[in-house]
Parts: sequence; structure tokens; C-alpha cells
Amino acid sequence: MNPDMEEYRHYLDDTDMTEEQKTEYIEMLWRVTEEFVAYGFETHPIQQAQSSRAKADDCIPEAVSAFMKPRGLDDDGREK
Repeated sequence: MNPDMEEYRHYLDDTDMTEEQKTEYIEMLWRVTEEFVAYGFETHPIQQAQSSRAKADDCIPEAVSAFMKPRGLDDDGREK
């Protein structure tokens, strides 16, 4: 989704920025805003990866989970 430049450009009329600089500035702010929204609604790629990993961890049977533990560690992950 891209911003409508004409809708926001007038807010920068009192600056000494060129039209190109205004466009770049608005696009940068738009991208930052999109990232905050994505993060807030848990649609950010990192959050999705963490969520899918948590779901995958819930599906691992106990036998496989025990097999994957490093040797020499007890159930709490401490050295024996």
C-alpha cells in the first residue's frame, strides 16, 4: 500500500525540502507506520515466525522432543 502524496505533501510546504525530498520523507514515514501497525496486529514476519515455531513445538511428540535434547542435560536443561 502506498500513500497518496498529494494528501500529505502540503504538510511539508513550510520546509525548504524539494518535492523529491518531500516524497522520500513521506514514503519513509509511511513504511515506519506500516511496520508499527504490522507489529501491533501481530502480522509482522518475525511475530509470524515465532508463532508458527511455537505451534510446531506444541506438535512435537514427547519421544521426539526427548530424543532432540542435548546429552548430559536433565529435563530442566541443567547438566546432570
